[in-house]
Amino acid sequence: QAGNLATNTDTLFLGNQYQGEMDEVRYWNAALPGNTIRDWMCRKLSTGHPNQNALIARWDFDDGQGTTLSDVSGNNLDGTLIGPLMWGPSSAPIGDSSVWTINPAGATLVMEGPNGDSLLVDNIINQPSTAHLYIVNEKASATVFQNGNSQYESVDTTHYWGIFYDFGALGTARGDIHYYYNSNPYFNNVQECEVAMGTRLQANIPFWNPFLPLSKDPVNNIINYPSFPRSEFIPAVMNNPYGLVNSPATDSICDGDSLQLLSSYSPLATYQWFYNGSAIANSDTNIWSAYLGGTYSLTITDSQCTFT
Repeated sequence: QAGNLATNTDTLFLGNQYQGEMDEVRYWNAALPGNTIRDWMCRKLSTGHPNQNALIARWDFDDGQGTTLSDVSGNNLDGTLIGPLMWGPSSAPIGDSSVWTINPAGATLVMEGPNGDSLLVDNIINQPSTAHLYIVNEKASATVFQNGNSQYESVDTTHYWGIFYDFGALGTARGDIHYYYNSNPYFNNVQECEVAMGTRLQANIPFWNPFLPLSKDPVNNIINYPSFPRSEFIPAVMNNPYGLVNSPATDSICDGDSLQLLSSYSPLATYQWFYNGSAIANSDTNIWSAYLGGTYSLTITDSQCTFT
């Protein structure tokens, strides 16, 4: 738009009649180039920003309570929150640094972690306008897994990554995730089959979800998660990669009844069931129907380790 801007002394309103979330608001007195906006839309603001001198106000919404919104730019332009409001944890896809690409079909994004590990995203589908990969080099807001999950033992508390697809692509845009874990000391003294990642949709979710990697390359220390939507990813250790053996809840068993014992399935593993310590013939699947009283166990083996 060419021409001069009309000026006045009226109160500045942001989000008037707005219903939704607001976070990490930055106010400038200069027009920023489009690539600069993309460079910084998924990363924390720092003195390295090329337009730092044009920053008038910055409200990061970290006050957490009350109706005063602190300006953290140093210019003391605090705001006042008006109307019904509710504070909550941030869902903004913001990292310490980020990389991005326009029209990402066929593109590859990769970011190295502080320990020499790295996350790579490729095979992006469903045509998002822009894809952003970011990394947060600090302890995540969540360090636990979804209630009731006992497969995962812990998460790395030094860093995690996120992938963000913009312009309405949430839930449709997807990409293949490849985690290179070779140099991360978090996995020292851990069996190869215990290396994994936890995932969550965005930063305001207070737990991580476990996802067994679809494939692994133990020679090159890579685990793969195909066709993932916008998500955050954190290095994690599985203490039982193939799942506990489960049976249906029951109060009583009648003579002649059986119970189906079930473990999660992986095409990378082989299975052997045992009854009272002895191998059961032809029991090479992840399911077994137990009809005799006694003790049952299951040994699961892949190219990297063995669990019973």
